[in-house]
Amino acid sequence: MLYDMRVYILEETKSKEAKATRDSTVVIVEIDELSLAQEGRWPWSRARIGQLINELSDAGAAVIGLDVFFTEPEMNPVDVILSRENLPSLVEKNLSGMRETYDPDIALANSISNREVVLGILINRKNIPINKGYIGEPVATPPKAALSAMRSVNNSYEGIIEALVDHASWLGAAIVKPDTDGTIRKYPVVVNFDGSLYPSLGLQVAYLYVFGDTISVGWDEFENMISEVRIDKLSIKTDQDANVFIPFHGRSRSYFPYISASEVFTGDDWKEKVEGKIVLIGATALGLEDLRATPLESQFPGVEVHANFIESIVAEEYQPPPGWLSWLYAKLISDSEIQDGVENRDRANIRYELAYTRSVVQILLWCLIVFAIIFPRLSALKIVVVGLGALAIICYLDFVFFQQMYILFDLSPVFFSICCLVVFNIGYGFYVEQKGRMKTMDMMGQYVPTAHIDKLMNEDMDKLMEGESRELSVLFCDIRSFTTISESMTANELKRMLNAFFTPMTRIIFNQSGTIDKYVGDMIMAFWGAPIESEQHATDAVKAALLMLKKVEEIKPEFKKKGYPNVEIGIGINTGPMNVGDMGSQYRRAYTVLGDAVNLGSRLEGLTKDYGIALLIGENTYQQIEGIVCRTLDRVKVKGKDQAIQVYQPVCLESELTDEMRLELENHHEALEAYHAQDWKKSKEKFQALFILYQRPMYQLYISRIEQLEKQQLPEDWDGVYVKTSK
Repeated sequence: MLYDMRVYILEETKSKEAKATRDSTVVIVEIDELSLAQEGRWPWSRARIGQLINELSDAGAAVIGLDVFFTEPEMNPVDVILSRENLPSLVEKNLSGMRETYDPDIALANSISNREVVLGILINRKNIPINKGYIGEPVATPPKAALSAMRSVNNSYEGIIEALVDHASWLGAAIVKPDTDGTIRKYPVVVNFDGSLYPSLGLQVAYLYVFGDTISVGWDEFENMISEVRIDKLSIKTDQDANVFIPFHGRSRSYFPYISASEVFTGDDWKEKVEGKIVLIGATALGLEDLRATPLESQFPGVEVHANFIESIVAEEYQPPPGWLSWLYAKLISDSEIQDGVENRDRANIRYELAYTRSVVQILLWCLIVFAIIFPRLSALKIVVVGLGALAIICYLDFVFFQQMYILFDLSPVFFSICCLVVFNIGYGFYVEQKGRMKTMDMMGQYVPTAHIDKLMNEDMDKLMEGESRELSVLFCDIRSFTTISESMTANELKRMLNAFFTPMTRIIFNQSGTIDKYVGDMIMAFWGAPIESEQHATDAVKAALLMLKKVEEIKPEFKKKGYPNVEIGIGINTGPMNVGDMGSQYRRAYTVLGDAVNLGSRLEGLTKDYGIALLIGENTYQQIEGIVCRTLDRVKVKGKDQAIQVYQPVCLESELTDEMRLELENHHEALEAYHAQDWKKSKEKFQALFILYQRPMYQLYISRIEQLEKQQLPEDWDGVYVKTSK
């Protein structure tokens, strides 16, 4: 918006004398309403366009550029006649020999042959790529990193027809894309297609006019993006998409001479205007749809957009910006130099590349930092006064630079940033409160039940997110043989199955006041006791695990109906000191737990496979739970631990314990007691009896152990510890 205003104001403030003395290198031959009335509707015959090129070239035009496309062959009039039925054979024979003579495409090819003529081609983005014709050779193939930084990606091209290929030496992309609001402000110096850069129509025309030897593309190796396009030593600084701001030299028809195509065909007065000039041929008639919205006008001829860009290159207006801060630059040049610039340069010839000067961006950013520090310390009234004063000063300085030194600063980010800072600080208290609530709800809603979020709102969230050491209970749940399951399913089937599994498991964890830490593949990690403290975190964790096991049994028939594999899970729970808090990097963070107690919980989940059970808890968890019946299972030394731990299998809630279950547990503990007393015979008989009755793998495990231990000479301090050597 600020750019549009400056361009508009600059044009409106120019005197009539300044406008009258302007001279241009480019002349526009327009296909206007008068030309259409005289020559007929568009498109004209290629032969007629060839005659137009002949007339202009014979009049001394230095370079001719066509903002016109030749993507389809024109019907040969001889073929039209030959397509008629019942032609006399003599007529048909004579006409067949005249095809090449009357071919309009060949006529155009002869007209452009060995002449400085640039034909327009189309390179753009379409939903359905066309990709036909010849588009010439690229001027550069930059590194992939520089290409990936380009936001404009083209996938379609329409080049010239085959009949013109051998005669057309110069081609240029003639599509100028508008900004998101439909206004054209930038011109593509080169255009990206399929990893290569092709010259624009304007660049190719200027290259021929200045007798250039080479066109090259430069890129910033540090930032991995395109930074300039060069015609020999003439550098055109660009943005990462190889675009430049268009330095409009005035409103349409106010700077560049226009000649109607009909006048070229019928008169001679125009010839002096084109001698030694660049001539652009393009449509300006309303019905030909080549009128564009620009900062100066809503209906600006597209051919004049090309003319403005070409004029700026030829006049060497695209110069590299000085590497000084704007205020230092103003100090270093003298008043006489400024005056000299005013007298010898048109005020429309603005050095637009300064919009990208890093030094200017840096000083503006420092201003914003200062405002961000000052505003929170001021009252609402002072914030408004300081903010408006800062905007007034910046706008004034920008106007001075723009009027006196032809320097354009992109101040829109600074302007809107200061406005946002003013609004932000006026409503600081309300904003902070609302943002805090939303942040808490969005972040903690991923981890804890919705019902607990209201409790968290009354907490100091900054303190809550800080890392701290606290006794917690952690749960790991893993699907058995998941690799085998995943190999038998498609990606979509696997996704649906996991979603159907995770949803009820997560609901149970939330209902038991748990916090979801993460999902990793088929694994669920959750913990209890944070962020909401709880004295019964161990009990809640074990209750959740028991409910999860029941839920798995309930969803098995549903999975079977859907054709999913049978699902079995293993759960490990441990209680102990853990580090909990908001952890991660500046790119991604998570509320999570860390520590040896967490690692042990994961090891316990892995141990469930060895015993053929679904749930295993550590000794600390067992000591803290209430109302839950457990089976003493084993003493284990897991990998990475020097001390053995006692592990237990939660069986059920005390209210759910049956006489049969009680009897099994009594016999199990008697067998285990005999095992630790090295009474192998009694222990083995007990475990064998239990295995016959209940067919539990853990009983068979103990039987196998006893059979091995009977053959060994055990040390006197043997404590019955089972050493787990793998994770």
